[in-house]
Amino acid sequence: MSAYVTLARPYAKAIFNQAKSANKIQQWSDWLEYLEALTTHYEMDAFIKSPKSSKAKVAEVLTEIAGQRIDKEAKNLLTLLSDNKRLGIIPDIRRLFEQYRAVDEGSLNVQVTVPYPLEDNERQSVVTALQAALQKTIHIDTTIDPSIIGGIIVRAGDHIIDGSVRGNLNRLERIL
Repeated sequence: MSAYVTLARPYAKAIFNQAKSANKIQQWSDWLEYLEALTTHYEMDAFIKSPKSSKAKVAEVLTEIAGQRIDKEAKNLLTLLSDNKRLGIIPDIRRLFEQYRAVDEGSLNVQVTVPYPLEDNERQSVVTALQAALQKTIHIDTTIDPSIIGGIIVRAGDHIIDGSVRGNLNRLERIL
């Protein structure tokens, strides 16, 4: 996640709570995915960041382009973020929203970093251990990073568990 996650968190939480109460979680998920694609497109990103583009013009252009793909609530979000010059946090809002959704549905997406590809039985062992520890249905996405030497790094939402050899060596170095 980017450095703007702190700014994005209140928006994501408010959107998720509103979406849940209105039974529009899937719609908001789709809208946020679309808004991320729209605002991060290289031409649109340049237009948004241009000093010649006023906040009102940016909001007007974005809502016009989005048209019927989003409803009035999502258009209001675009206007609010444009007025506060925070359109750049939409990717973080979407990621946090999806985390809240997964937790609400009783599952959790976990990023696992290992030094080599996991065998099926090793992968299943990691999933089983994480499900027991976190009491959630776990979906893991594995990244290979030989620089961690050995062990595993687990990222579950805002929590990081560093059980890598590199991490242990770094901690030992700080202690010494």
